[in-house]
Amino acid sequence: MSYDMSMAEINWKNYFDRNILEQGKVLQKIDNVANFTYLEINDSITGMVFDDTRYYSTSIAKSKMKEGLFFRCSCNQGKKGELCEHEAALCFEADKRCPAFFGGKAPLSTFKKDINPFSYYDDDDYYFPISDI
Repeated sequence: MSYDMSMAEINWKNYFDRNILEQGKVLQKIDNVANFTYLEINDSITGMVFDDTRYYSTSIAKSKMKEGLFFRCSCNQGKKGELCEHEAALCFEADKRCPAFFGGKAPLSTFKKDINPFSYYDDDDYYFPISDI
């Protein structure tokens, strides 16, 4: 799903329904976001978000063709192309760990990453930091 982002600083919270945003904040606050990784090569963020029974593969990417954000999640809601609490949780984690992704002031090179370079296996996807290859 793509969204217009014409401002220098992206206010990603405006894209989410209030309830989904609140659920995402709870997931992030209780440390349910794992394997957070910024991939410089395609200007995206990936992570695994735990929700009650399993981890969901979640990503946020910036469009290179036109200004916009693309969200992806392996949960049922995400597979329908709808925004979900897992994507919101990953956005909250991105705000905390590398605010420059959304136009904040800290440089992307200062983000904190997980120690384990390999993430969980989910829906035929492997995620790992390019810098560790």
